[in-house]
Amino acid sequence: MFELSFEIGGRKVRSDQIGNALEKAALQAVQEAIRKKVGSARCPVHGSAARIVARGRRADSLTFDAHGCCTTLIEKVKAALR
Repeated sequence: MFELSFEIGGRKVRSDQIGNALEKAALQAVQEAIRKKVGSARCPVHGSAARIVARGRRADSLTFDAHGCCTTLIEKVKAALR
């Protein structure tokens, strides 16, 4: 299973830690969408899962960075997220 972390306003947060109900729902929806697209993706060479970091000043302006063991996995994850 992939690892997903959020950084909102420069702070690491979990989707269930957000106080604003609208932002909380948005982050949980993002988390579910990424799980559907990337959840089972594993590196065909090393067998490891990806790490995805979602960053933004607010929950509605996130960018995503994919990290992994090699470029093969990173490209596979980026293609799934498009």
